[in-house]
Amino acid sequence: MVRSLLLITGSGRSGTSSLAGSLAKLGLHIPGPVVPPGPINPKGFFEPVWVVDFHRDLLRQALVRSSDGSPDAADRVHRHLADARAAERLRSWLAQHDAHEVVVVKDNQACWFVPLWEQVSAEVGRELRMLTSLRHPAEVVGSRDRAWGADRGAAEVRTRETANVAAWLNVLLVTEGSGRALTRGFVRFEDLITDWRTELGRVSRQLGLGLALPSPDEPHELDDWLDAELRTALTWADVDVPDALQSVADAAWAASTSLLADPGDPRALAELDRCHRQYAQLYAEAAAISVDERRYAKKLGARTASAKLRSRFRARTARLEEELRQAGHETRVPGLRDLLRKR
Repeated sequence: MVRSLLLITGSGRSGTSSLAGSLAKLGLHIPGPVVPPGPINPKGFFEPVWVVDFHRDLLRQALVRSSDGSPDAADRVHRHLADARAAERLRSWLAQHDAHEVVVVKDNQACWFVPLWEQVSAEVGRELRMLTSLRHPAEVVGSRDRAWGADRGAAEVRTRETANVAAWLNVLLVTEGSGRALTRGFVRFEDLITDWRTELGRVSRQLGLGLALPSPDEPHELDDWLDAELRTALTWADVDVPDALQSVADAAWAASTSLLADPGDPRALAELDRCHRQYAQLYAEAAAISVDERRYAKKLGARTASAKLRSRFRARTARLEEELRQAGHETRVPGLRDLLRKR
């Protein structure tokens, strides 16, 4: 078997945890410690803590969100990675897990760093392979609302759902585009939880994982661990997004699912390229239309920050004057406010 590093990607709430957990329960190695289970994912995330922190730190420095809808987000990350420090950190971490033929790394933030992982994997003698979990955007967005709270007004719901569909689309396009030169595979979440033997068998052949899969009549813990209750079946009727965005997302979804059987399907790749161009144009138009709103938000933010500073200054001045009064001094000391301003 080729020494490899399997990078599991996909948008948040797309089933990446179920996919990584399934591979772990079939014997593949996920470096620990891993992020512990939580209320939004009680069965576990199966994410190496070091990798999550590593990616989060880099995204913060690049001013990019983990689910970022900007078509320029990937370029911003890559410009930030121009120096060698990130590669050195990743190389050092990977060297600690050299004993395993296949190392599995799952993190939804990984889509922004595929070139970095490819470079460093080669430097430590591993071939990078990628496995992407696919889930319909309406289900992903609806699942996000249910996981992180839905107590919002109609206008805020529409804004958040629109932004989340845009982020789903951009992350899908970035993930797919960055993995074209790699040995890769795709799994649809609903297929995984309904027929995991068939889906993981196909993935094992595509990626050369050599998974020891049980026969259909042989019980396995995944039969209970993966169940239909993991899925919240939603459609476009359950979310409120602009028609133009929904149209591009629908086209990208259809094209990406065509990659299940053939990750190099030329028609699907051409359609995804078209979706990428169409989304970039749609995003630019939206930004141009909303320029005055962004100017307003910027000015309002500056005014709010200034008001907060003035409030803190007045409170600090009052405290010091009260301390002076209690000490028997004049409560109004000439130059006190000027002195505080300098501080």
